[in-house]
Amino acid sequence: MSARDTLTPELRAEVLRLEDDLRARVASLPEVQSAWRAEYDAARAADRTAAAWEAWVDERVTLAAVAWVLTTVFIRFCEDNALVKPVWISGPRGREAIAAQQQFLREAARTNANVTDREWLLQAIDYFKSLPATSGLVDDTSPMWLVTPSGDAATRLLNFWRERNEAGGLIRDLADPDLGTRFLGDLYQDISEDAKKRYALLQTPVFVEEFILDRTLEPALNERSLDGFKMIDPTCGSGHFLLGGFQRLLNRWHKHAPGMDERERVQSALDSVYGVDLNPFAVAIARFRLTVSALQACDIATLEDAPAFKYHLAAGDSLLHGLDQGEFDLGASLSADQVAARFAYATENLVALQKILANAQYDVVVGNPPYITVADKSLNALYRAMYGYCRGTYALTVPFMERFFLLARRGDRPGWIGQITSNSFMKRGFGKPLVEKYLPTRDLRYVIDSEGAWMPGHNMDGTPTVILIGVNRSPVSGQVRGVLSMGKREGSSDTNGSGPYWTRIVEHLDDPSFTDEWISVRDLPRSDLATHPWTLVGGGALDLKRSLEESVRRVRDVVAMPIGRAVRIGADDAFVREIRLDAARPDLIKPYLLGEDVRDWTAVPSKRVVYPYDMRTGQRRADGAIEKILWPLRTSLANLWLVPGTRRPGPGQTWAMTSLAPAGEHVDALRALLERVEAEHVMEIDAVKESSYVASDRRRRGPEAAPGLSCWAILNGDGLVVGYMSGRFGGGIPGHDLPERGIGGFISMIAIVKEARSRRHGWHAVREFAKLARSGRGTTELGLRLDEAGDVGRRRAAFERMGFVFDDLLGTASVEVLLADGCERFPQ
Repeated sequence: MSARDTLTPELRAEVLRLEDDLRARVASLPEVQSAWRAEYDAARAADRTAAAWEAWVDERVTLAAVAWVLTTVFIRFCEDNALVKPVWISGPRGREAIAAQQQFLREAARTNANVTDREWLLQAIDYFKSLPATSGLVDDTSPMWLVTPSGDAATRLLNFWRERNEAGGLIRDLADPDLGTRFLGDLYQDISEDAKKRYALLQTPVFVEEFILDRTLEPALNERSLDGFKMIDPTCGSGHFLLGGFQRLLNRWHKHAPGMDERERVQSALDSVYGVDLNPFAVAIARFRLTVSALQACDIATLEDAPAFKYHLAAGDSLLHGLDQGEFDLGASLSADQVAARFAYATENLVALQKILANAQYDVVVGNPPYITVADKSLNALYRAMYGYCRGTYALTVPFMERFFLLARRGDRPGWIGQITSNSFMKRGFGKPLVEKYLPTRDLRYVIDSEGAWMPGHNMDGTPTVILIGVNRSPVSGQVRGVLSMGKREGSSDTNGSGPYWTRIVEHLDDPSFTDEWISVRDLPRSDLATHPWTLVGGGALDLKRSLEESVRRVRDVVAMPIGRAVRIGADDAFVREIRLDAARPDLIKPYLLGEDVRDWTAVPSKRVVYPYDMRTGQRRADGAIEKILWPLRTSLANLWLVPGTRRPGPGQTWAMTSLAPAGEHVDALRALLERVEAEHVMEIDAVKESSYVASDRRRRGPEAAPGLSCWAILNGDGLVVGYMSGRFGGGIPGHDLPERGIGGFISMIAIVKEARSRRHGWHAVREFAKLARSGRGTTELGLRLDEAGDVGRRRAAFERMGFVFDDLLGTASVEVLLADGCERFPQ
């Protein structure tokens, strides 16, 4: 049997068929749809998802379908290998299974005329649930309980497993005298294309897992006691690292306590192995594989004879749960435990997750974290808020790098960390904070360019990789052992770690003078790895790079910054063209540099652009020449979609950006706006109370006082009130006590933009408000005060996208921005 070549694609087709059935079941069963809708609404409120309802349902349907199909795989594996006494589906005792099914259906029909083959499958599942060794496979957190299949779907699934060839033999036979479960890893990775893309499912090659454990688990075990020893893979997938770690730990227990009962030694080894994965069916496979390994280790023939082995596995998000608040000085509302505790999916055991993922408790942290970027906007913002080195369009490599170190022990027995991960952070801009700010604080031991080795799904067959190994403490030496590539790559025939690139890494990593046509092993100055990007190239490339950097002048040394401004032009025909204006008007007509204009270290602009805004403030210039140029194109410009879902102003609206004015000068207009917002329930706001702030604003400052920082009216270019903004301060204003550390900061901030032309204009008002607040504080020290009820992560991310460093923004606690006419919150 070849699971990858035959069973995996066949089961993938079964999953797709079952998905159609389950999707129809969700739509037709009111109690199921109601439960799913409630869970979806709670997940949205907790920022665990930003997906549309239909997409979210599809994801849950896939989880349930895979869970049902995999459960039948577990049952068949146990039947074919005589690990259970009864039979339900097929295998060597297939006739007995069919006879038992027919008898069950006859007896059940006496009390339930609607009994189907689904109830027969549930008999098998209930049996597994009754056994101490397998109850966790099908407990209440299994995705199979999200929705059950129809009777017809259950019949199709049973028939799939009972298919026979022309000779009468079963087509699919899972019998294996060695009880090998590696094929389950193939199923994990490929049983669902949708799940594979969503969860970035990718197995770690065995030879890579063994290498990383050699360089992390073994040295950790050599320097500390087995008692209380703990290792974790927070991205455990189907459990390769867990299985490898379990076997090594069990061997240690055999030597350490030869007189101990075998089952006690097995449980002691299991007590050292912890795993978490976002994908529930990955955790189910890992649990099943550990169960089979435990049976073999105890020489137990059947599951009925197995004890209630205790496993430390859970399905959930390793980036959210268990974080120690002390790691991030961001206030209580950003504690991951508190964020996650607001909501848990039905497939998550929150108590177990928080216990397993508590920081600073593991002697070894290993894994192969996902390499993808975060498509879900809510999760993206949440991770960004919780992990301080996520910048730009970051890959999950970044937060998981930090998470691995956070999970490791600190102090006099620091934990070891080992991971194979995407090397994109070394080269692309999002990795710069990680490389230059975080990793220099950790004791990296090895940086290994593994891109030249052939690995299924990695490198030339997928994503280029790097292996990092370190210890969770400050650096203890000025050097890091590096494996540098000489540019050659293994081919697909170099499988299972047998190729020349990988074998040289294994054999020569301890020799810092080794160099051949494949790799170069060197002790790199740690300072070289504190500068982004990393260049892990041998053959003198690092020395050449260092020489060039030391001997050349940089652009910033000879050109005053900024060089220019990046712009997005929604209508090139209107703004980019040959324009006959006075050459003495460089304030209106700017050189426009295209990509093709940059060649051979020179840049000669081939176009000019009408730029109707002030370069410093962003405000539109009032200039008749510009109006004359744009007037013939007014209709197309007015209908231009600048941001999806928003438009430029229509008739009667101006082209100017919004501006701010003291709220006390526009009391009546603002009161009307606030009352409308409250009446239409588009924002939780007390119009009477807020109007009193507006009225008191002018009285407090007096007609001659300089504008303050509490209440502002948002005006359009014609001076009409289109919005309102306010800030409450805990300090920094006369008459208020300064908060802790003597730093003033917002406690809340509201922005309402009525009839805004685009989100960009609304954020422009917020940005200007922040500038005024910053300049008016009279202090250069900026703090962070957080509102526990505030959706801080998403708002912080929005401000960062706006160009603000969070410390530079006063630490806005709670920001609400709303388009009153569309009742739409943003950022989305």
